[in-house]
Amino acid sequence: MEQETQGIDSLFDYFYLDGDRINHWLAQLDQDGVLNSLSSKSSKTEGSASNAGFKAGLEGGLASTESFQDAIERTYSSEWSRPLMLLDLLSREGMIHKDINSCPIGSLVQTSGSVQLFDISFIQSGIDVFKRMALADKGINSGKPKGSQKRTHQSEIDHLDMIGEMIKILPNNPQIYIKDSNKQVIWSALEQRHMRVNPTSLSLSNGAFLSGEWHAIGILDGHKDDDLIPPPTPFATSDLSNSICHMLQALKTGIGRGAGTFSMTPLVIFRAIQPMGEK
Repeated sequence: MEQETQGIDSLFDYFYLDGDRINHWLAQLDQDGVLNSLSSKSSKTEGSASNAGFKAGLEGGLASTESFQDAIERTYSSEWSRPLMLLDLLSREGMIHKDINSCPIGSLVQTSGSVQLFDISFIQSGIDVFKRMALADKGINSGKPKGSQKRTHQSEIDHLDMIGEMIKILPNNPQIYIKDSNKQVIWSALEQRHMRVNPTSLSLSNGAFLSGEWHAIGILDGHKDDDLIPPPTPFATSDLSNSICHMLQALKTGIGRGAGTFSMTPLVIFRAIQPMGEK
């Protein structure tokens, strides 16, 4: 039995793959749970005939028949086919939406476009160097400015110091922005353990912008117009909790998802590998 293969047009190069969530969802869609492996068995019987011997042949041509049976068992892991299995099931059920503007929070959406990647761990390891580079880019050096220039320089230094301190305490989750064909931007925070490619390697190879068209499917967490709506009044009962709430709102816009962007928890991020000659 020959192993069946998919056409080359369905070959995906995964940049991000949330295997835990994929298994959880598959378990809900199949009452038998998550399929771990597939097995196939085949057998082949061959026979051969031969004379019983020289003397027997002279006396009447007596012959003997021997048979051989080969059994082959193949076991296939379903781990690597589960993402496509889940996406096929969700697509057939009409659960994947492409118009992100019309989807409510919690919908499963698909988007495609160019990608901008921020490797927070890489920035954290060299924050002091990056801060000096940013000051130099603004024309602020180690000299001693005077008057209003001194106040301006000190304000820039204080601002970068504050950003640097916040970056140091952030989780080292990479952040990604995807800009679709309508110039809408979708922001996501990624978990290192679900990344199929080292983000630092990508940063060193591509800088902040990854080449080619990328596709993402995930859960819509926030609309681009959320910032136009006043945030809810904190309802925690302690002063400390309320203070932390205000601080987190500031961190969101300062270091996390910026204004005017959608927010998505990604399930998969990938690019399509096409045959030569196709665009």
